[in-house]
Amino acid sequence: MANRDSKLARLAQERREKNKTGAYENQVTTEDRLARLEEDIRRLKVEFDVFFNGGSKRPPYDTKLRVESHLKQMGDDRTLNFAQRYHYNSLATRYASFRAMWRRSLAHPVARQRRHSRVQFFRARIFVTMFRR
Repeated sequence: MANRDSKLARLAQERREKNKTGAYENQVTTEDRLARLEEDIRRLKVEFDVFFNGGSKRPPYDTKLRVESHLKQMGDDRTLNFAQRYHYNSLATRYASFRAMWRRSLAHPVARQRRHSRVQFFRARIFVTMFRR
C-alpha cells in the first residue's frame, strides 16, 4: 500500500485544500457559539452588578436582549448533539436564575436604594480616611 493512499495522507491533503481556498475559515461552529453565549452571560452578570452597585445609570438591556436572542437561536437548533444540548441547557438555566434575581432586584427599589446608600457611605468613608492623614 502506498503512503499517499493512506487515510491520514488523504485527510492531510483535504486540510491543505481547505486552507488554500479559505472556504471554512469563517464558519462558526456550535462549540464557538456556546462559548460566546457563556461569555455573554458572564458579561451581562458583570454589567448588572455594576448597575446595582451604582456604577451605571440604566440597566444593560441591550446586552440582555442580545443574550436572549442567542438563547432562542440555540434552542431552535436541532443539530445539537447530547453534550452540546446539555451545555446549552445548563447555560439557559443559569441565565434564567440570573434573570429572576435581576427581576426581583429591579422590582424592589428600596433594596436598590439601600445598596446605593451603602456604596455612598463607603465611598465617603474612604474619602475621609484619605485626607485625614
